[in-house]
Amino acid sequence: MSLSTGLTIAASGLRTTQAWADSVSRNIANASTAGYSRKDAQITTLSGGVTVSAYTRSVSVSLDAMTRQGTAEIARQDTIASVLAGYSAQLGQPDDEVSLVSYLTDFRTSLETLGSDPSSAVAQRSALDSARALASSLNDNAAAVAQVSTQVESEIGAQVDGMNDLLTQIGELNVQLNRTTAGTLENGDLQDEMGRLLDEMSSYVDFRVSQTQTGITTVYAPNGMTLVDGQTTQQLSYDGERLTVGGVDVTPGDTTARGFSEGSLSGLFQLKTDILPTFTAQLDAMAATLISGFQAADASLAAGEAGLFTDAGLAWDGTSIEGLAASIEVNAAADTTQGGSVSLIRDGFGTSAITEEGDATQINAFIGVLESNQSFDASTGLGSNMTLGDYVAQMVTAQQTTVSSAEDRSAALAVSAETVSATRENLRGVNIDDEMQKLLLIQQNYNANSKVLTTLVDMLDTLLNAV
Repeated sequence: MSLSTGLTIAASGLRTTQAWADSVSRNIANASTAGYSRKDAQITTLSGGVTVSAYTRSVSVSLDAMTRQGTAEIARQDTIASVLAGYSAQLGQPDDEVSLVSYLTDFRTSLETLGSDPSSAVAQRSALDSARALASSLNDNAAAVAQVSTQVESEIGAQVDGMNDLLTQIGELNVQLNRTTAGTLENGDLQDEMGRLLDEMSSYVDFRVSQTQTGITTVYAPNGMTLVDGQTTQQLSYDGERLTVGGVDVTPGDTTARGFSEGSLSGLFQLKTDILPTFTAQLDAMAATLISGFQAADASLAAGEAGLFTDAGLAWDGTSIEGLAASIEVNAAADTTQGGSVSLIRDGFGTSAITEEGDATQINAFIGVLESNQSFDASTGLGSNMTLGDYVAQMVTAQQTTVSSAEDRSAALAVSAETVSATRENLRGVNIDDEMQKLLLIQQNYNANSKVLTTLVDMLDTLLNAV
């Protein structure tokens, strides 16, 4: 080997060692950077020395896909649970003092107390106060559901904007990736950024991707609709009912549209189209039974007259239950502050004559509404023939179960997702101890190449001096 060849080889060794040291230093500096993938220098032997032929990212396509799918599944359940948390507190558990079950029980108890002493003005007022508390609780729960619905609608719009922003960023990043060469540190860093964007998007929706060697990414919706192709992006549109991409329906939960099925957007649409309408229908059915039941049980009423419970002061016509939980109230005819008479709960709300003070006939008829089976609207999903007490207990339990089921499902999904995520992080993460060991090896290589270079220079100097 000639001296010039030796110098070339030693110099290439130093350059390669420097490049290797740069990559290790970058790994250490980014050990705690979210989404960073470890870069390993691939050293290749050449006829004239050595070189870093490429930098490889420590990633797994399958682990990436599994992690993002897990994130989407958890996000859906978390969204349902978190959005309903406030309403769940308002609703209470069946045995809570603030629950509809307790208010209904208090109302029944007050009627039974009045039935044992119909002449008691205190018992009459207590029964009316209990009826008002029950109606007010229904109003509050209906308002809470309406508030959640408004929140969901606003959040859908915000998340659609967030998704569109991410899709735009992915398209722009594809342009940058197209200008780089696979295997370079610049390309690796851009691919890491792409991974971070895809990880973030997985909390919104489920999707599929395909990537080139340089990391240029194509994103597909579950129905095969292309969301990003190179720098071309398709924006999501929401019209208040349907979610579309380029005119194609991708509404979550719609089997005919084959839309998104996981992610927070899917959870929001499940709340909007299924859970919240069911909660509202169940509350409205309870209100309808109270209004119609006490209206029918009041023998003093003429056709079209309102009973103890009213639809915003009016008799219910029986055509639609929609909105009754929000509008139910106690008949103002019993409100003494408005010139009414508290004794109407004993005498009937359509009477013009005073019943004998000890007569509990009308009160017992009211109690019978609570004791007998009632017919409930089928849209409630709770059954159509049961006592009001049983219905309310089932309703509160079912609605609370919806919340707890989402929490339990999220927790169960998190267990398996954590295993996949840990495996993924072990693969792509930076182990400081390993990198420090590489630095020691790099130092040894550097010293060896420096020694060779120094020796060769000394030999050249000796030859030149001998001339």
